Amino acid sequence: MNVKKAFSELDEFIIVWCQAKNIKKESQVSMEWYNPEEKLVFTINIDIKPTNKEHLYRYFWSVMRYNFINTIKGKVFGIWKVKVKPFDIEYEFVIKDLKSYSLFKEGKTISGVFDEII
Repeated sequence: MNVKKAFSELDEFIIVWCQAKNIKKESQVSMEWYNPEEKLVFTINIDIKPTNKEHLYRYFWSVMRYNFINTIKGKVFGIWKVKVKPFDIEYEFVIKDLKSYSLFKEGKTISGVFDEII
């Protein structure tokens, strides 16, 4: 599976997508987004149904538009975390400021240079 770990203003969205199995009862999942200062920026709550023979997995996701970071007070560039509860999953990614890179300042094309995939 390809998981992108670095984002910049070249990206329109940051999406955290999850797959869960063995859900025994209807549950609420929260996805909490923390900025590099470890301050909670926003939370989304999602109701998920139990899995069954027809639906072995349940899928849920949270999306942040890149331009949303312009409205956030505090540090936006650096390592972000999304905590998925009650599953105790934590996803980390970095938002990079391309203006600090000389290629960007010179107006050269750098699309894809900062993509980091694990």
